[in-house]
Amino acid sequence: MLDLVSGVRKFSQEAYPKQKELFNSLAKGQKPHTLFITCSDSRIDPNLITNTLPGELFVLRNAGNLVPQYKENSLAEACAIEYAVEVLRVKNILVCGHAHCGAMAALSGMVDATGLPATSKWIGYGKLPARDKEASDQAFFEQCIFDNVLYQLENVKSHP
Repeated sequence: MLDLVSGVRKFSQEAYPKQKELFNSLAKGQKPHTLFITCSDSRIDPNLITNTLPGELFVLRNAGNLVPQYKENSLAEACAIEYAVEVLRVKNILVCGHAHCGAMAALSGMVDATGLPATSKWIGYGKLPARDKEASDQAFFEQCIFDNVLYQLENVKSHP
């Protein structure tokens, strides 16, 4: 915890003064151009991997970058999409999957999530691709990651 407090102090003393104009403009409101939907995995940093500044991305994060269809009544995801589109008027919606995703490992059966009831239910919003009988477990896992992004994009379209 002390590292986090130290990091906040360092930001306040070093980074903030260098970008004071940017942060002052952001205090007046946000105008992100993209809704960026990605996994909550700690190894993903949306601004770092897209080379964007604070205020450019409206970020929705959850395990597996999943977006339940609108009718599924997942309020957190529906609220973020609705706000990004209707209030912020984002121009783009991007779903970002990633290698070594734990949620996709659970979906594909590579890891056992039965002891995690919320996770087991949540990964049900993913969709397993048809498995090529010749594919290795690793190839199938990678196909799950790729296909999941496409499936989640379709789910985004179900939102009004």
